[in-house]
Amino acid sequence: MYSKNGSATVGARIFAITITITVVLAAAAAAAETIATINGANIDSSVLEVYAQSRTQRPLSEISEQERKTLVAELKDLFILSSQPGSADLKKDPAIAAQIELRERAIVAKAFANKFLTDNVTTEEEILAEYDKQAKLAPPMQFKARHILVPTQGEAIALIDLLHTGSDFAALAMESSTGPSAKDGGALP
Repeated sequence: MYSKNGSATVGARIFAITITITVVLAAAAAAAETIATINGANIDSSVLEVYAQSRTQRPLSEISEQERKTLVAELKDLFILSSQPGSADLKKDPAIAAQIELRERAIVAKAFANKFLTDNVTTEEEILAEYDKQAKLAPPMQFKARHILVPTQGEAIALIDLLHTGSDFAALAMESSTGPSAKDGGALP
């Protein structure tokens, strides 16, 4: 299951998924229905709900019976693999420990952000007012555009080559452009 040649990543992912599911559902587990027990660890309906959402991007209520059976089988595999002798020692591996920590922090950060957004609803009017406020604080920016209008792609490429070698844009525009801005060095109004 675990070797130095790269399969550690698979084990780490499986372990991280198991930890993720466990952390997210710790509070809800008391009220959830047990759907399977693997090596003394219960897999409950709240774990299945989160796993279904994670794997399919759909709630469990929208999953077919066959898909549900497949998800339950996958969860059983996760629980079996993560409860094998020596799997607890994997947590001591610095790379795996870092993955577990990052995953846990990501879950908590996402939950916090969702709660903040739910608790602090912003109206369209508030967003527009803040935009206007910030726009007034920003220094005005102006851009000046110039171009050289030529009839063929070949002429355009030749002019680009001249510009790359240091030729003056305004001089090339006055000399080569067929547009009305040629007399102004290609400057657009």
